[in-house]
Order: sequence, then C-alpha cells, then structure tokens
Amino acid sequence: MSHNQLNSILANKNPRLAIMLAVLWPGLDYFYLGAILSGSIRTLGSVFLMLSIVIDGHLFLLPAVLIIWIRGLTSSSKRTEKYNNPVAKAMRLKKSHPVEEVHFPSEEKQKVILEWLKSGNI
Repeated sequence: MSHNQLNSILANKNPRLAIMLAVLWPGLDYFYLGAILSGSIRTLGSVFLMLSIVIDGHLFLLPAVLIIWIRGLTSSSKRTEKYNNPVAKAMRLKKSHPVEEVHFPSEEKQKVILEWLKSGNI
C-alpha cells in the first residue's frame, strides 16, 4: 500500500465541505466521503427526477427531489463524523489491506530469525 493510499484512508474529512457539496447537488458529499456507489445512485436518481420534472413536467416528483436533497443535507455532518471515527478508519484500512495479503516467513526463516534474536546481535 502506497503512502498516498494510506493517507487517503486515514485522513479526516471536513464536515463543512461535505455539507457544501450536499448543497450543490445531492450525492456529491457521498463521493467526497468515498461512498462511490451511494453517491452515484443519489446523483443519477436526482438527475433523472430533475429531468422528469423539467422535460416532462412531472411536478409531482418535486417533493421526492426535495426529500432526497434535505435528507442528504441533514445527514452529511453525521456521515462525516462516522467517517472520521477511528474505528471506521481501522475498518477501511483492514478492508483495503486484507489479512490474506500478509505473507509470513517460512518455518525455516522463522527459526533463523529466532536464533538471530536469541544471539543478541541486534
């Protein structure tokens, strides 16, 4: 794992920026917090609803757009706090670097390492 990848996993996100992105368009704050699938669904859903309202005149869909937008605004700060939580960071780190990728030395190498440690030549 590169240094940049590790920094992006462990870096704190700014709740104000997340809220500002949510104000601009529903779903942008999800992208900022790394939830690409959720952000895509909300962004594309909002685009579809807005096009239905503007092009086809389906004004009855306007409350759905407003609910999605307001819900995103009210939850953006909480989702950012959860993202910045140390336990959440540990889970993201574990997910990005599974235990299966860790290679332990063979038994022979382990014996050599143990003998070297016991010899005191550190």
